[in-house]
Amino acid sequence: MGFLLLAICVLGCNRDDPIVRYEIPKERSGLDHLRDTVGATREVSAKRSAESVEQDRMVVALAMREDATWFFKLTGPVSRIEQTEDQWRPFLKSVSFDESGKPKWEIPDQWKIAGQKPMRFATLIVDQQDPPIELAVSSLSAGQDLLLNVNRWRGQLGLDPTTEDKLQESLTSIDTADQQLTLFDATGKMSGGMMGSSAPFAPFANQGERPRATQSVEAGNKIDFTEPEGWQRGKPSPFLKARLTRSDGERSAQISVSSLPAAANKWLPNVKRWAGQVGMDSLNEQELAELTEVVTVDGEEGMLVRLVPEDKAREKGTIAAMVKKGANAWFFKLTGDREMVRDSDQVLVEFLKTVTLP
Repeated sequence: MGFLLLAICVLGCNRDDPIVRYEIPKERSGLDHLRDTVGATREVSAKRSAESVEQDRMVVALAMREDATWFFKLTGPVSRIEQTEDQWRPFLKSVSFDESGKPKWEIPDQWKIAGQKPMRFATLIVDQQDPPIELAVSSLSAGQDLLLNVNRWRGQLGLDPTTEDKLQESLTSIDTADQQLTLFDATGKMSGGMMGSSAPFAPFANQGERPRATQSVEAGNKIDFTEPEGWQRGKPSPFLKARLTRSDGERSAQISVSSLPAAANKWLPNVKRWAGQVGMDSLNEQELAELTEVVTVDGEEGMLVRLVPEDKAREKGTIAAMVKKGANAWFFKLTGDREMVRDSDQVLVEFLKTVTLP
């Protein structure tokens, strides 16, 4: 039996198996595809590695309006935000608001509009590379605390919080067609990736103790005043510190008092916006200046403008004053039926004399 097995092994080992060779065309071998795939993967990995080391830049434009605060925010690696600056900066300058208070703009050809996302009015794709750079548009109620928001954004970038007296160092501005946008533009390093970075109210990235905001519009301090005879006090709101109303048949008018951060509000952009609301948007700066005079409220000097159209076809009129005190800009507006506003001119002037600011 042993000899038999040995013979079988010897015969099997001495048998030469033929070697078969196949020629595979290069285009079918997958080598080019493999080289391209590996090369592309390496390029993407190298790019992401470089971006992970690179600092991040955050740009937030705020439109602080009487009915809402609008945020236009984009965040990404410094190099990519710089590469698209010739697109997003003109975009911000094109922003305006319609009669309903909603923003409108001119979108660059290279941008895309993304689908709806929670807590956003719109999402615009500025740069479609992976990961994409988004410009998020959202809104919150009027009278937002500017210092608190700036410190939230600084926290997301890993920067130390600022203070009220140094707030202006973190801000610039952009003039649009009908108002001025406040611009926050800073560089740092986002912690924990980009998640939530487009939300205007996202938490601090470093999860440290939130800085306490100094006195601002949200401090809730009340103003003192004497209401004019025949005018009724209305219910105030978080934005309107005081509301007085009067009706005469079908005619009505309102005196409102509101406050916004002084750093985000300049006189002329507001006047232009008010003029547009009553159909006087064709007036130039010189003509608006002729309708403006100096006014004093509680010892603080400000400006008052009369925007009452001569055209009887115009139904609305506005007489408004703005006075800055400390960190706040105070607005006093008489609005409503054109004739009633005109007749109540001195009512507002006398009312301002009774006001005591906090």
